[in-house]
Amino acid sequence: MDDEACYCEHYFVVNALRSDDDDEFFIVPGYWEHLVAWRLRDGRWLVFRRLSSGEDCTQYRSFFCLSDEMPR
Repeated sequence: MDDEACYCEHYFVVNALRSDDDDEFFIVPGYWEHLVAWRLRDGRWLVFRRLSSGEDCTQYRSFFCLSDEMPR
């Protein structure tokens, strides 16, 4: 049986402090990333990544890429 990893996934958020009036501060997501990867039969990894940053973290970019190593 093959003990090598064949799938990985991670999600993280980096929060930022924001203020509407410079007196009251609140925490909002400043950046987030969601990554899912599958090991292909030839040993490479197919990686799907979604990430967002800026004022409004509801809009994001998504893309696929190939990697020779498992994403960390």
